[in-house]
Formats: sequence, structure tokens, C-alpha cells
Amino acid sequence: HLVPFDNPLAFTQWWILCPPVFHGGFNTVPADCIIVGISFVVPASLIYRKNKTKNQAIIGMVVGSILMTVVGFITNLYAIIPAYVNIMGFEPEMIIAMAREIFPFINSMLMLVLCCTTPFNLIKATLVSIITAMLYKHISPIVKK
Repeated sequence: HLVPFDNPLAFTQWWILCPPVFHGGFNTVPADCIIVGISFVVPASLIYRKNKTKNQAIIGMVVGSILMTVVGFITNLYAIIPAYVNIMGFEPEMIIAMAREIFPFINSMLMLVLCCTTPFNLIKATLVSIITAMLYKHISPIVKK
């Protein structure tokens, strides 16, 4: 498995990061969610699995959060937003112009990703870490069965 589901910490983080999305009756998870989710869950669970202590869990979540933010930046800049622009038939300048309505200083795709999606990924990683820490003790007996 890419995601070690025998590890309750990883299991909890995975389902918070990548809840199933339903489209026309089919359960699908968007590719970017998988990539970013794996970049958070795998390092966090590997660090925690090495020594299952509260401190290791915190270190794992911090490392996972940083890696998720970096991977999210790279995938948004080079894959996700370009694919979205292509699929929707937009020009990149249209996306930049929409972002400029909120943040007037955005003048490039790099600035858009840096100022719009990167803070979102950092906030998401922080929230996932907090929720995981709160739910872990309650979910671990169920997952360990």
C-alpha cells in the first residue's frame, strides 16, 4: 500500500485529507488530492511508525505539513492549474485576472500559486494535523481491529 492503513494515524489523516467525492454515483478522488494527501500522510506515518510517541506524531505531522505545502505548490503551478486552464478552455491570464480581483498585486501564475493556493494548503495541513490529534485516540482502537 502507498498509504499504510494499518497505522491509525495515517488512516485518520488520509480520510481527513481526501474524503470521497461523489460524481454521478461514482466514488472518485481527484488526482491532486491523492498527490498532496500522500505527500502529507506517508512522511507523517513513517516518522510515527518508527517510534509511536506523541512527540513523534507531532514531528511527523509538522514534516508532513511542510512537504504537503511544497508538493501542493509544485503540483498547482506545473500540473493542476495548467490542466484546469486546458480543460476549461481558459487562458492563463483569465485565472490571473480573477485572482487579481482579490489580490491586486498578483501578476503571474507564480504569484497566484504562492499567494492563493499555498496558504490554503498550509492552513489545510494545519487543520488536518489538529483534527488528527483530536480524533486519534478515539479512532485508533477501531482501526487497529
